[in-house]
Amino acid sequence: MKKFTAVLFATMAVSLFTGCIKIKQTKTIIGFVQVGHESAWRNACTNSFKTTFTESRGYELRFFDADNNQKRQIEAVRQLINEDVDYIVIAPVVETGWDEVLQEAKNVGIPVIICDRKIKVEDESLYVCWIGSDFEKEAQKAVEWLDEYIRTQMIRKKDVINILHFQGTMGSSAQLGRTQGITTGVITHRGWNIQSFCANFSEEEGKNLMDDYINLGKPLPDVIIAENDDMGWGIVDALEKNGIKPGEDIIIITFDANRKTLEYIMDGRINCCIECNPILGPEIEKIISTLKQGRIVDDVVEKENYITEQLFDKSNVNTYYQYRLY
Repeated sequence: MKKFTAVLFATMAVSLFTGCIKIKQTKTIIGFVQVGHESAWRNACTNSFKTTFTESRGYELRFFDADNNQKRQIEAVRQLINEDVDYIVIAPVVETGWDEVLQEAKNVGIPVIICDRKIKVEDESLYVCWIGSDFEKEAQKAVEWLDEYIRTQMIRKKDVINILHFQGTMGSSAQLGRTQGITTGVITHRGWNIQSFCANFSEEEGKNLMDDYINLGKPLPDVIIAENDDMGWGIVDALEKNGIKPGEDIIIITFDANRKTLEYIMDGRINCCIECNPILGPEIEKIISTLKQGRIVDDVVEKENYITEQLFDKSNVNTYYQYRLY
């Protein structure tokens, strides 16, 4: 009986040990806290994560859509910390208010990567790095393109150029950078006047604001600059509904370069679009791969990483349209 009992306990011990081996976590768990789903660009960004961090590639993705609410983002980060994920990626709604929760992540040793919009914290060691677009440079490209277009392509030469500027969500990196680049560029041009509205990167808000402007009977602008495609689509709809030809009667410039916008450029309804590349998932995977190898991050990963982007207009849109997947 004693011999049997000893064998039984030995068998149970082995079973328990091998059972632990079987349930040990082998996947890399990525927590992604997204801004929301307010635009086609945002959805393309989300999809790039979902197709990159898949189970078949050795990942488990825990995704949170904050619906443009920073409080929900912070709650999601705290939940991910409690779940002891391997990495946290945040696309922040706004730049400020992140110090406390990022300190909590650092305290338990979870690396945090910021993407798309930037953040402002007192201690930059609270996050590994940021990757995304140079929003101010995007705006500078738009102003340079507009300057060239007015000088070489505008049929009715004018001493004064009136610009309507539709801003994105106030306080977001995209809004701050693009607004800075646009307003600085406008100031350097004599005779360029600008009036700004906030439409929160929303197609519906862009359409409604444009409708309201037209209904007030104000003189039409020469140029409309929308800080993303979605607002631009809404503006185009409002103009066409009121018998105004976008791209002809008014120069239209947008940002993001979704496939739909490239179609609008080919149709002549939008004149120019500056790309904001949403395919961030594969680039973040490269950073995570570096971290997993235990390499010295400061030597191989820059604190700020800009993704490659370009400008589209009638001169090149046909070449790139066929390759646009979003």
